[in-house]
Amino acid sequence: MPDGLISIDDPRADDVRALLERHLAFAKANTPPEDVHALEVDALLDPAVTFFSFRVDGELLGVAALKRLDEEHAEIKSMHTSAAARGRGIGRALVDHLIGVARERGHRRVSLETGSGPAFAAARHLYASARFTPCGPFADYPQSPNSAHMTLDLGESYPSVAQLLEEARGEIGQRLSPLEADAAARAGAALIDIRAESQRERDGTLPDATYIARNVLEWRLDPASPHRDPDHARRDRRLILICDEGYQSSLAAATLKRFGLDATDVIGGFQAWRAAGLPVED
Repeated sequence: MPDGLISIDDPRADDVRALLERHLAFAKANTPPEDVHALEVDALLDPAVTFFSFRVDGELLGVAALKRLDEEHAEIKSMHTSAAARGRGIGRALVDHLIGVARERGHRRVSLETGSGPAFAAARHLYASARFTPCGPFADYPQSPNSAHMTLDLGESYPSVAQLLEEARGEIGQRLSPLEADAAARAGAALIDIRAESQRERDGTLPDATYIARNVLEWRLDPASPHRDPDHARRDRRLILICDEGYQSSLAAATLKRFGLDATDVIGGFQAWRAAGLPVED
C-alpha cells in the first residue's frame, strides 16, 4: 500500500466536502441526470454508511465509503482520488481496505455501480483488477445503459493467472515498448534479461543486458538480501525486465516493486524487441 493513513472520517469536513463536490461534478458532467447515483454529503451521514479518507501527513488524497445493504451484502460508494494523487495506487488501497472491512463485518458480497462510458474506464479497470466482475443491477438500481454494475464474492476463491497478470501490470504502471526500453537503457537504466538459458541459446542475447536467472531474481535484486547484486539492487536506478513475450517479466517486475525498486518491463518481450529491429547477438 502507498504510504498514508486510511481511517474513518467526517464527510462534512471542509477538505472532504470539497473533494466530494469534485466527485459529484465529475459524475454529473459525464452521466445523464437520471443515472447519477453518487451520494451527497447528507446521504453519507446515514448510519448504514461508513466513510473513509486516505491522508498523507494530514493532506486528503482520496475518499471512499462502504454502505451496508443487508447482513451479507455491502456496497462501495463515493470512491474518488484527487487529480494530483492519481497513479499512486491510492484508489486500489482504498478498495482493498473496504473489502477488508466488509470481510471483518461478515459480509459475503461487495458490489458497486459506476458509469459505463469512457470517462469511467479507469474506475472499471480498477475494480476489475481487484477481481470485481460484471453483474446485473442490485439493491434499488434500475437497469440502464449508462450504468455498469460489478460485484465481488467474498467467499473462498482463487485468482486465475490472467487476474494475477492484470494485477501485476496495474502495480507496475507504465510499461515500455522495445524502443522506449532501448532509449531508457542508453540513458542509464538497467536492462535485465530473465529468459531461460535455452531461449537465449536459441534466439540470441541482448548486447547491453544483464542476465539474471528468473529463479534467483528476487535474491539478486532485493536490496536487503545478502545475495544481492550491488550494481542492480538499488532503489536509485530504473530496472527494465525482459522475458520472451512480456508475461513472466510483468509478474517479476510487480514483485520487485514491492521491494521499493523502480521496476518495469518490456511490452512483448524479446520477440517484440527483435521485431523492432533492435540489436541482438547470436
